[in-house]
Amino acid sequence: MKGFYVLLIMCFFQNIFFAQKDSLRDNNLEIYRNTNDERCKADILKARQDAKNANIYFLVLPAPQLEEFLPENELKNLLAANDIKWGGFQFGSDISAYYPKDCYASEHNKLTEEKFGEKKLENLVAKSYELFAKNNFRRVFEMSEVDAKPKTNIENEKNIENLFWANLEEPTGYTTRKPPEHLSYVEVVFLIDQRGKVTDLKINSKFQNPKNKKYTKFFQKKLKKLVNGTRWEPNRYKGFAVKSRANFRINLILL
Repeated sequence: MKGFYVLLIMCFFQNIFFAQKDSLRDNNLEIYRNTNDERCKADILKARQDAKNANIYFLVLPAPQLEEFLPENELKNLLAANDIKWGGFQFGSDISAYYPKDCYASEHNKLTEEKFGEKKLENLVAKSYELFAKNNFRRVFEMSEVDAKPKTNIENEKNIENLFWANLEEPTGYTTRKPPEHLSYVEVVFLIDQRGKVTDLKINSKFQNPKNKKYTKFFQKKLKKLVNGTRWEPNRYKGFAVKSRANFRINLILL
């Protein structure tokens, strides 16, 4: 019985402790929100004052931003041609917190969109992508920078692998792989231009068994012929055809 009362008293004080803790947390949160509200109000007032002298626009990017916004210079020039000053980037977030310039940038965008129209600003951003692709005709875009790989090219890679193995006669004297050895492979790296033409094709290969290196030319020649004989679709950056790097590997799983 005595133990029961001790446990009851402990629960009672524990409830008081957590109630006080929750109250303190709520109080601190309210202070934090009020402080942020005051900061935000000050930023909004400053933005309204600055907007009397210049139309300013910030580009909103999701945070954390994994994709670099490449046409910054093109967008700056397009905005300037429309009497709009480039403000920089505003990184959006779904975390409720105060970030310097957030309220300032948001208010500027609101005022600029009210004056010029939200659709017009969206069109300027879209135009900046087009100009960047045209201005960088010789630039080689990496796969991380382009849109999703065209379905045609995905199918091409599968077809090439199937054709690579079709009627493939094992070279005389080739040492067959034995598990659990690592795979040997042959890999191709090349550029696809805006018309889908293949250039700068390079073939690399690795053979787990050093004795098989003498067959390098045999496998590389077959893959090179297949890649050059395939019609490729150009990769695209925001919908615009660009020169880009491509690569894929065929594991020599049967050897």
